[in-house]
Parts: sequence; structure tokens; C-alpha cells
Amino acid sequence: MDPFRQRAVAILETAQMGSVSDMTVLFGGDGALRLIMGQGSSLAGGHSAEAESSTYHLTRRGNRIQVTGSSGTRTCQLEAEAAPRPRALLLNDQPLYQVIPAMAALPSPAVG
Repeated sequence: MDPFRQRAVAILETAQMGSVSDMTVLFGGDGALRLIMGQGSSLAGGHSAEAESSTYHLTRRGNRIQVTGSSGTRTCQLEAEAAPRPRALLLNDQPLYQVIPAMAALPSPAVG
């Protein structure tokens, strides 16, 4: 599979596991990667033939994910269902941090 299509597949597979709803991914001819988040990011508005070698636009509507790619005169469009997300992961009741009182956390200064 060629790199243009490999990138589209990789973006789609990653999006299936995540929660991004709208994003444009730009791969520069120099290897640079730019991510533009949010609605309104479009292939036409974000794509400059001189600066970017390929552009991928990701959209999520309900449980469907679509990736549309453009590179020069080439285009591709992939679509898949989002992976089911277990409710336990979304509503995790375990704290992701621990609060330590400031004074108890610091060792006493050495006198000497």
C-alpha cells in the first residue's frame, strides 16, 4: 500500500478509538505535521500545493467516521464505524491524581 493511503488508514484507525469529531491533518513536503482542530477546517482552506504534500480531513457524525485525503491530483475517502466505548472507561470513578498536603510532602531542612 502506498504512503498516501497508509496515512489515511492510520488516521481512520486512530480516530475509531478516540473522540475527535472534526480535524484536518496536514503532512508537509518537508516531513512537518500540522493538526487543525474543530469544525470549519477544510481541505480547500488548509491545503497549499507548495507547502503541503498531503491533507486529510476527519469528520465524525454519530458512530460514523470519515477520512477524506488529498495529495496533488489524488484523493481518497474512507469511512468506518467508531469502536464501541465501554461505559466504565467513560465514567471512571477512580481519581487520576493524589492530593498531598504541602507541609507533609516537604522534608524538614537540615541544620548544620
